[in-house]
Amino acid sequence: MNKNLSHWSNYWQGGNLTSLPQDFLENYDGEIASLWKSAFSLLSSPKSHILDLCTGNGAIALLAAKYSQANQLQMDITGVDAAKISKNSILSKYSHLEELLQAVNFIGECKVEDISLQSDRFDLITSQYGIEYCDWEQVAIQVCRLLKPGAHFVFISHASSTAILSTMEQEKEDYSLLQKAGVFSALAAYLEGRSSHRDMVRKIKKAFKKVNENFAKSQSELLAGVLGFMQKIIITDKGELDKHKDEIRFIYQQHIFAFARLQDVLGVSNKIKENPDWYLVFQEKGLNLVQQGEILQAGSHNAGNFYKFIKPE
Repeated sequence: MNKNLSHWSNYWQGGNLTSLPQDFLENYDGEIASLWKSAFSLLSSPKSHILDLCTGNGAIALLAAKYSQANQLQMDITGVDAAKISKNSILSKYSHLEELLQAVNFIGECKVEDISLQSDRFDLITSQYGIEYCDWEQVAIQVCRLLKPGAHFVFISHASSTAILSTMEQEKEDYSLLQKAGVFSALAAYLEGRSSHRDMVRKIKKAFKKVNENFAKSQSELLAGVLGFMQKIIITDKGELDKHKDEIRFIYQQHIFAFARLQDVLGVSNKIKENPDWYLVFQEKGLNLVQQGEILQAGSHNAGNFYKFIKPE
């Protein structure tokens, strides 16, 4: 995983709740939401403490807050993430979630390995699509330390092979093509003042031919969007293009960040494929595995694997 997390901070600052916005209109629903509801039902005290690791914009923390509200509980909910997290970013997109957000204490720019919260504090620790990116052994030590005896640790991780990953593999090929064709380097040089408008357009024209040839074969939505962007650059005169430099910079950065996030997801999935029993590190550090299985989204495709552990009394 990239050590510089600006690509993830950028994503969460866009107000997204889930890491799969193409599959969920707002927060996680269906089988995923049902699994979390069953996890929250494990809590016996109305004043339970919940810790959501690698929380992002708090998708699971917000599901916990909603469960707490619906069942008239007083859950204390904390969400921790290594990226920058801002409630205002979430509210800019989902203003109706303000009351639920007030129930969550966010700790941003903090790696799980560096959490200094009180030991034996939490009745439930959760995580979705995050724990697998961390140092597994160090995280296992932290989880064991933070959980109360008899408390649960429940998480969903990426699997080594899913329909989502197949799509991402294709997108990775598309981004690699754009990189090799010189699209990104041409834009970067222009935006940084290292090349003229004429030189940038010349390079974009050359890259356009190569990208278009590949698009004719793949009909990729990603390539279609970038080709449209490149076409606008080619036909726009210098004066007009200079006026829209900030817009060009924004689009360029969004693709660079998306490519970086894509590499992270595929990288950790390959790591899991090479270490299929990686989750047993939590058992080695003192937890007992009580349940595991696949998460099926819409009853059809694998959206990951889930694991439930308990800390012995």
